[in-house]
Parts: sequence; C-alpha cells; structure tokens
Amino acid sequence: MMIIGLAALLLAATAGVTHAQEVTTPYPVVVVCGPSADPQVCEPPFTASVTTAGTLVAEFTTSPTHCSDIAVRFFVDGAPVTELSERLGPGDSTGEVDLGPVSPGTHTVGVQAVGFEGGCNRGRLATWAGTLEVTTSTLVGPPRTKGECTHGGWRTFNNPVFKNQGDCVSFVATGGRNPGQ
Repeated sequence: MMIIGLAALLLAATAGVTHAQEVTTPYPVVVVCGPSADPQVCEPPFTASVTTAGTLVAEFTTSPTHCSDIAVRFFVDGAPVTELSERLGPGDSTGEVDLGPVSPGTHTVGVQAVGFEGGCNRGRLATWAGTLEVTTSTLVGPPRTKGECTHGGWRTFNNPVFKNQGDCVSFVATGGRNPGQ
C-alpha cells in the first residue's frame, strides 16, 4: 500500500513537468595545429554549429590511437566556458560537461586541445583527434490538433508549455491566442 501511495505521489509531483526532447550529435574531430605562441596550445579550436532550446552539454573522447596526452577546454560562441580538463590519454573522456543553459537558438561549440610532452609530442602538439558529442534540446510544439493534447499529449510540449490538458485544447481551439503558461 505504501508503494502505491509513493508512486501516486511521484506521478502527481511530475504531472505538470515538461521536458524538452534531447538529441546527442557526434562530431568526428581531427585537427592539425597551426602556429601558436604556446607550442602546446593547438590553434584553431575545433568548432561545430548547434541549435538548441536551452540545453547544451558536451563530452570529448580522445581517439584510442592518440599517441600523446592532451587536456581540452570548451568554448561557447567563441568564449571559454570551462577550465582545462583533466589530462586525457588515448580513449579517455571528459565525461559530460554542462555548457548551459544558453539562450534558445544557434550557437558555436568549440573544443581546444593543450598537449603534454611525451609519446609523439616532442615539445609541440602537432595534431589531435577524437569525438565531440553535443547534447541539445529541441522545441516540441505547438500542437496543431486537439487530439495531440489528449491522453497526456499536452505534457510533451515545451513550445508552449501547458499546465493541463484543458490549456492545450484551448490553445488549439483559439488558434494560439491562449498561450499556456
């Protein structure tokens, strides 16, 4: 009986919560470093253009065939948003790093490597490689039909967010004049 009550309480607590759909996109990274004031800092950073509703999470994994250790820092729209990661060997990962929240729209995510002498690095980082995975959120909505609002469908929308099924149906019925929350 206590488990049923706890489950009902959990459902009631999350009934009005809407989550954006998240999408993770992998970007293969291969960078040949150009001239730099510091021979261990690779210029230019790798960049990828992404569109999000607000969520921005990145993870970098070095290539398993990497011949020297690196550390990385992340950038959003050209500005550094993290310190250097821990030292990464071949196949190592930064783990997920939250770069947001950011405003909805298109952003440039960058990752830059800093080398460590050893292995094939003889005092200058020449190349680095791996995979950058970027997780973003997508806008879901608005609903086009009343049917999309029924059977819990109203909970799936975040553009706009609705507090209940009635708000969602009213939004559709008024052609969007009732904007939800």
